[in-house]
Amino acid sequence: MDNKLTITGMVLNIIGSLLLVEFFIISDEEIIRLNVSRFSGSTHKEKLKLPAVRDKIIQRDNAICAGIFLFFGFVFQIIDQLL
Repeated sequence: MDNKLTITGMVLNIIGSLLLVEFFIISDEEIIRLNVSRFSGSTHKEKLKLPAVRDKIIQRDNAICAGIFLFFGFVFQIIDQLL
């Protein structure tokens, strides 16, 4: 019984980590649209160099990496419980 509860909890953790990562998957264009005034920079490359945009891109990339680590950590825990 204890093993089933542990596995159920880990499956729910996997689902939660995937939902969390989905929230952070956002395109560069969407980041620019949300964080840059229409009058800042004339080209796409210039806008990507703005501090606010670069910060959001780094946050997005870090969140995706964290979600991947969480996902595989939970999967390994489930495998360990099943073996």
